[in-house]
Amino acid sequence: MSLMWRVFFLPSLLELEPMPKLGSITPRRFIAALKRHGFELDHVTGSHYVFRHPITKSRAMVAYHNRSLPKGTAQKILKSSGLSLDDL
Repeated sequence: MSLMWRVFFLPSLLELEPMPKLGSITPRRFIAALKRHGFELDHVTGSHYVFRHPITKSRAMVAYHNRSLPKGTAQKILKSSGLSLDDL
């Protein structure tokens, strides 16, 4: 059964393009990209800026610090905002 699964799904896996690497991204760069794509600042709680898109109602929270964001945090912001790496 596992051999059939591999044969059936292998061609579709070969068609996938590799995802671009996520380098170091600063919170300032994220905030600028969010504003370019229509997000508005909803509120600030401490060092966390919460943005909201008026049409899609999606939210994105960016922790504003002087250092680059960790890779996982950057991916989470991209996912919650609906932006891609090319949008930055």
